[in-house]
Amino acid sequence: MAAGILKGVATEESLQRLAREAGLITPHERLEIREERVERSGYPPWQVVLTQSGPSGRHERVIHKRLEQVQAADLIGAWRDHSICCG
Repeated sequence: MAAGILKGVATEESLQRLAREAGLITPHERLEIREERVERSGYPPWQVVLTQSGPSGRHERVIHKRLEQVQAADLIGAWRDHSICCG
């Protein structure tokens, strides 16, 4: 299973590879990953923003964790929970 490929500390490259292997993004799409500080009250202090770009448009998903703490289940869950996708 693709979720098994993410072991240890997550990196942009490992998350991109997992997204492709899990079928979350197609060969015609790009996935940009950035970690950013959050300064909104009531939110965790860090988030990872996943920006999927392709023929169907641009979609952003957010995982409220540090990049190195993201696990395969977080990435896959970001695609399943439509409430965190802008499109």
